[in-house]
Amino acid sequence: MSPPKVSKNIKTRLGTLERLPGNIVLLNIEDNIPVDIEIMVDVIDGLLECFPGQKFFVIADARKILTNATIDSLNYAAYNKQFNKYCAAQAVITDNLAISLIANFYASILKRNENVKLVKNMPEAEAWLKGKEALLG
Repeated sequence: MSPPKVSKNIKTRLGTLERLPGNIVLLNIEDNIPVDIEIMVDVIDGLLECFPGQKFFVIADARKILTNATIDSLNYAAYNKQFNKYCAAQAVITDNLAISLIANFYASILKRNENVKLVKNMPEAEAWLKGKEALLG
């Protein structure tokens, strides 16, 4: 039986999720949206909808935005069992020190996971995830 059909793009309260080849979801984060627990729940629900029951990678495009995130929202993403079961790796594209600090706190302090990386551009994100393909198995 084939997996259920899912639309190519899913709109969340933080930005649009776009399915890319290779079980990758691109989150295009919109500017000036403070990330609280409700927004993080919406995003994670959308991510899990993109590849139901399948492992996937996330690329979060956080370039040219200004935002903040609550500790509750970061904790929710770091410790959500369903999300962590299926999200094999995450690349965060950023060109902003403030966003880099938030992402580093999430990756290094909360998640403590080598499968979250900050990168400068899309080719770097795709290359890093390509090296993680074994995690999708």
